Amino acid sequence: MAKEFSVEIHAQPAAVAAAAEPAQRAIEAREEVATMQKVVDLGPDRSAWGEQPTLDALWQGRVMTLAVDDTFCKPGSRCGNCGALRAGSMPNCPVCGSDSIEAVVDVVELAIEHALEEKSALEIVRSDAARRLMASVGPMAALLRW
Repeated sequence: MAKEFSVEIHAQPAAVAAAAEPAQRAIEAREEVATMQKVVDLGPDRSAWGEQPTLDALWQGRVMTLAVDDTFCKPGSRCGNCGALRAGSMPNCPVCGSDSIEAVVDVVELAIEHALEEKSALEIVRSDAARRLMASVGPMAALLRW
């Protein structure tokens, strides 16, 4: 159910956008809640919950929809050999064993870039209602393709 808004018939585009913003935000909030509810309903065996399980699913190409709290950022690491992302630092890659590990300032940003490269949908969570659902699964989660 969409909210209504009104503007003068000859209003400038900026005025139309400003008037439509609350309705747009309400639609986005409903979509965020729906995505997070699916993640919760599927459980941790059929969706990815938390940082490292989500990063692992991204590396495997399994992420259909990546959901991330818009305020979440975290330092981490990336393997220079296989590209695997880690939520922390380590001397060797647990995926390929390489010692070509580089520290990254924000592994979340790299995860978002990787998801978009893989043609995954992206859900940036901003609404309080979706954040409450997200609290049970972590600041990063995913709906999986398989």
